[in-house]
Amino acid sequence: MKKDNVLEAMTEARRFINRCEEYLDRHHSDQAFRYYVDGGLGYAETGAVRRASMDLTRVLTKLRRNQ
Repeated sequence: MKKDNVLEAMTEARRFINRCEEYLDRHHSDQAFRYYVDGGLGYAETGAVRRASMDLTRVLTKLRRNQ
């Protein structure tokens, strides 16, 4: 496992967590949270969470493959 890959994964994990926290801050009530998760109107935070998730997945795959 390469140190650079581990550091990159940590950075992406933090970014993902930050985006999730931003999303939850905006949708703090359980009712609003369920509505937006279940296919209601989306916000910029929703897209940011999805993008951060994809980026984290890409980096974790690279980490697993030892590239």
